[in-house]
Amino acid sequence: SAELEAQIFEYITQYRAELNNVGLTEESFIFCVHRTGKSQGNAISLNGFNSALGKIKEKFPVLSKCHPHAFRHDWNYRFSLKADELGMSETDEIEAREQQMGWVPGSGMAKIYNQRHRREKAMAVGRKIAEDTARPRK
Repeated sequence: SAELEAQIFEYITQYRAELNNVGLTEESFIFCVHRTGKSQGNAISLNGFNSALGKIKEKFPVLSKCHPHAFRHDWNYRFSLKADELGMSETDEIEAREQQMGWVPGSGMAKIYNQRHRREKAMAVGRKIAEDTARPRK
């Protein structure tokens, strides 16, 4: 949502930017360790993320079934939609997805998400064909 985007922008520009050792590139992690010490500015750990997510779920029970991996699935789904919108070839989409997710090129991870989206599109085409098929009149 626009509100969430504004909140993340505020966090990045007003709080995160003040940390020592924090990355300031587009590839840098959004959420970083704020505690003073050698890990300040590094990406938060998996335990740190899970702890924060747990607190959010306590405050917002509607999110009780949310799990960390859902963020990856959601991001990759939206990435597929945007790649389609931009007319990216499958090869370009795989390479861009690997780069954005930090995966080793050629690892096969990007193909998993590409195939999931392609299956969804194939099902939609199949449904459309079924809907367009004339039924015999009695």
